[in-house]
Amino acid sequence: MKSFLAFYFRQLRIHWGKGFLILLALSVEIAYNTGVSLSFKYLIDDALIPRNKTVLWWILGLLLLGIIVVFCVGLALDYLYARLCASISNRQREQMFRHLQKLSLDYYARTNLSDLTARFATDLSAVENALAITVSGLFLPLLEMLCNLAVLFFLEWHLALVSLLIIPFSLLGPDLLERRASEASYARKQEESALLNTVQETFSSPMLMKAFGLEAYLHAVFSRRLQSLASSSIRLGFLSAGIKRSSGGGFLLTYVLVTGYGAYLVFDNNMSIGTFMSFQAIFLSASWSLAAAVQYTPTIVQASGGLQRIEELFIETPLVENSVNATDIAPLKQLIEFQNITFTYPKNTGQPNLNNVNCAIQAGKFAAIVGASGSGKSTLLQLLARFYDAQSGQVCIDGQNLRQVTQDSWRAGIGFVFQDNFLFNISLRENIRLAKADASDADIEAAAQMAEIHDFITTLPDGYDTLVGERGGHLSGGQKQRVALARALLRKPSLLLLDELTSALDVQTEAAINATLARITKGLTVVSVTHRLESAKQADCIFVLDKGCLAEQGTHDMLLAHNGLYAQLWSKQSGFAINEDGSAAEVQTRRLSDIPLFANLDEALLKTLAARFVTERHPANRVVFQQGDPADKFYIIVRGSVKITTITATSISLDLAVLEDGDYFGEMALVRNLPRNATVITRTPCILLTLVREQFQQLLETAPDIKQRLETEIDLRLGEHNH
Repeated sequence: MKSFLAFYFRQLRIHWGKGFLILLALSVEIAYNTGVSLSFKYLIDDALIPRNKTVLWWILGLLLLGIIVVFCVGLALDYLYARLCASISNRQREQMFRHLQKLSLDYYARTNLSDLTARFATDLSAVENALAITVSGLFLPLLEMLCNLAVLFFLEWHLALVSLLIIPFSLLGPDLLERRASEASYARKQEESALLNTVQETFSSPMLMKAFGLEAYLHAVFSRRLQSLASSSIRLGFLSAGIKRSSGGGFLLTYVLVTGYGAYLVFDNNMSIGTFMSFQAIFLSASWSLAAAVQYTPTIVQASGGLQRIEELFIETPLVENSVNATDIAPLKQLIEFQNITFTYPKNTGQPNLNNVNCAIQAGKFAAIVGASGSGKSTLLQLLARFYDAQSGQVCIDGQNLRQVTQDSWRAGIGFVFQDNFLFNISLRENIRLAKADASDADIEAAAQMAEIHDFITTLPDGYDTLVGERGGHLSGGQKQRVALARALLRKPSLLLLDELTSALDVQTEAAINATLARITKGLTVVSVTHRLESAKQADCIFVLDKGCLAEQGTHDMLLAHNGLYAQLWSKQSGFAINEDGSAAEVQTRRLSDIPLFANLDEALLKTLAARFVTERHPANRVVFQQGDPADKFYIIVRGSVKITTITATSISLDLAVLEDGDYFGEMALVRNLPRNATVITRTPCILLTLVREQFQQLLETAPDIKQRLETEIDLRLGEHNH
């Protein structure tokens, strides 16, 4: 409660002008309300008992005039206070929004989106509800009570002293319960946020839920969250009701004491009946004012819980900040250097994501960063963009340490194109203009022409004014990437950063975008992260990462000649033929012989086997098979990426591995009729080659010695797995 009141008075200091006018309006209303109660004394003692009509009409006339004045002042007060509340709420929202924009990527990596939106929605809503009735529900009643108590001392100070007991009697219970109620309110807000997170996670991945048959498990998780929310709600409701009830008991006790002592004074002729009636009316008014203020306490308590969660947001500080002496940096002219870079993501307790990486990229060159999933490719790119700072080592641009330059000046010269490029639900023109707010329409069209999306846009009925839909949903994957590329090129960047630009695209679209890049990036410094080596082979320099370390570097031909990790990756991804539209793929016998299961087959058998593979195409986020399904096929990933997951005995979903171009899975299905022990879900659109067990078994019947050898090998692998 104290935290909310401190917040409220801080806001009033900012809006002191409105606050002063509101106080004046409150004074008029309080004066009239007190005057109404005080008028009982004069009505009875000076008008009714002496039967003086002149005094009666004067009193009634003044009361009527006061009604008009108070009504007009009240309207002005309501309007002024509504504006004040709107100003406070909007200022708070803007401060939260601006603070979130300053935070580094690590905050978003560890924060649930539902928790973030809850702070803007339910938490801020609780604060707004409290703000809306602070004047009418707290300050007006309290000021009225103080004014009424002053009048009570004017009427009869002995009885007024007794009436003061209402303050400790009515506030003792709320004071004892308020702290626990505030804690309960905060706990309820946390449970509410956790429930929203459960709902978001559940229905953000409905395919995973259905693939693993997780309906019962997720419903159980949701039910536990509901139970926790109910428990915290019951505790908060009980404590809030206790605050109100304890205050009411104190008021009733004080009322009996005041009535008894006042009646005693009247019996002894120490107080007139008019004074007694007026005292009772004013005391009741003061009592109800205090009761109204106490009734408002639970609303403040709930607001305090929401405010605490909002203040937790402001406690967060960005990991990446401009140094005190940071200066603006000129566009890249000569060299990018990674010097002894070691980096670990916050809260990562395992091995470093990058470990003592040293490399240099010449300006005007095309550099590719390749490696398996989790090797640190994208991490290196994020350090170059200075989304994170390395724990040791430095990134230098033309000899300047990136930590010593302003973030805005550095990023202003970079064009970014990510794997999943976010498009806002605004027009194509405005989505491209986001990169440069002052760009003219001609500049936007020129950038679109460079990205080779202009011709498509002109075929749309609304052209550049076409809305793209939520997250660009009205566009295909390739069209979205070209819009993103146009946005990046609009800046006329000195450095273009590409993060898995074509990994989610089909063969034709990837080839077209790669051709576009080859045309428009001549002389431009480009750093491209990709796991697909076909997109990297034309690079001036290729950096190969392995488990956070720089394993190799050189041109495509040099790395193949070196016969190291890059050559292994190239061999794994090559040996496939795909037609132009990606509807059919073939595998070469050389590539099949690299798979241990087929290593001992002769060329004739391999050729026959290759002909029996069938092409399957799967969109992103599609279940290939799920745990427990009958195992009847072997799969080779020609293009795309899949995730291997399993459900443990305790119904926990675990990610086991990520497989990419050239990897394979399900080989045991070819020789054993066992249920699948994991689920495979596509991460990107995939082209898979599949071999059915029956066809493989028929082929092995022509080579019984090979069949026997394969079965012995599988038995050994199963034995190792069981142990």
